[in-house]
Amino acid sequence: MIDELFCCNVGGLIAHCEDSERFEGTATKYGVDIDSLTKKIKTLRGANIEAIYYRVSQFWDNTQKYKLDEYADF
Repeated sequence: MIDELFCCNVGGLIAHCEDSERFEGTATKYGVDIDSLTKKIKTLRGANIEAIYYRVSQFWDNTQKYKLDEYADF
């Protein structure tokens, strides 16, 4: 569940990414270096994390409107 408090949680986003790799192999599937990603996320603040979750939710709310490759170029 993503609520107002969780969407600003740096550790929560890191755990989400690590779990996605551990259980679904998501990082491997898309060629993402999970260790580098985690290191980068640790440098962010709550507002940055919230902006990421907002951007992702906007995409999922409008999947017919956007093409993923174009939308990801942010």
